[in-house]
Amino acid sequence: MKIDKSNLRSTGKIFLMLSLLIWAAIWAWLNKDRLALAFQFNFGSFLFLVLLAITSFICIGYTNQIFFTYLGTPLKFKQWAALSFASSLTNLIFPLRAGAYFRARYLKKKFTLPYSMFLSTQAVFITMNILVNCLIGIASYAWLHHIEYNAPRSLVIAFAAVFVFCLGLLLFVPPAQNKHNNTGKIYTFILQIHDGWHQLRSSRSLMLKIILLTLILSSISITRLYIAFISVGHPMIPAGCALAASLAGIGTILSLTPSGLGIKEAVIVFIGVSLKIPAEIVVLAAVMDRAVGILVLVTLGSAGGLYIMHESTTSMHSTDGNSPS
Repeated sequence: MKIDKSNLRSTGKIFLMLSLLIWAAIWAWLNKDRLALAFQFNFGSFLFLVLLAITSFICIGYTNQIFFTYLGTPLKFKQWAALSFASSLTNLIFPLRAGAYFRARYLKKKFTLPYSMFLSTQAVFITMNILVNCLIGIASYAWLHHIEYNAPRSLVIAFAAVFVFCLGLLLFVPPAQNKHNNTGKIYTFILQIHDGWHQLRSSRSLMLKIILLTLILSSISITRLYIAFISVGHPMIPAGCALAASLAGIGTILSLTPSGLGIKEAVIVFIGVSLKIPAEIVVLAAVMDRAVGILVLVTLGSAGGLYIMHESTTSMHSTDGNSPS
């Protein structure tokens, strides 16, 4: 008996989406006591956090859209917004930025965008993200030092070192010279990523747009953390929120755990305790911020994933119907 592979794939995707929902429900149940404490303080702040979370994921999607437009593959609003929520949900479940693979596969199938060029866009975005977060981290540390708050001095040294390294990559890496056809596939693939990197960073208008959007994303992250501390009844100094958010932004870029789970919270607790905030308060604020992100991703991420799956299935059926019998 012949198995319909398209139906099998659709069933697998639906099963994965249900698994994500179940995982989120289990996480909420295991953390129900902390969630109850976090949400009992200020429901209005909670709703504002939800709005900020939605805005941040839309901003991520629009940042990707800027890259896609530059490469000649612009997406419709529904496509890039759904892709952003769905890939962010994938990151929440799987480690090592699995959502990037989700986006890369979609763009390869629908727009034949090469994997190498997609990786080039991610390299540029990650580099700009690190640069912006390092600058925010240095500025917030300087302000904390100015108003006589004690933050670990090693942080500003680490921020400066990483900033100089990434700035050197952005400004001084030359274009690839070796383009011989007899090179191996892996080496050729690396050269293609390098060429794409050089092409993207050579566009000043593109870089300015990415810098602006990265600043907006960082500002949203700082505001989310600030509101989370207000929600649990213990406001944190804005410079402290900026320092924690910038360090968490850098620490979770590789996403060794799903969506940086545990890493981001540890960074927030580390900075909060360093600024003499009780550990239990910092944990509540970190859980509040994480819970809002999970809530938004489980709902809108699931909807975005279903939209992408439906669109892919429709496109596949349309292609099959137009093929010669």
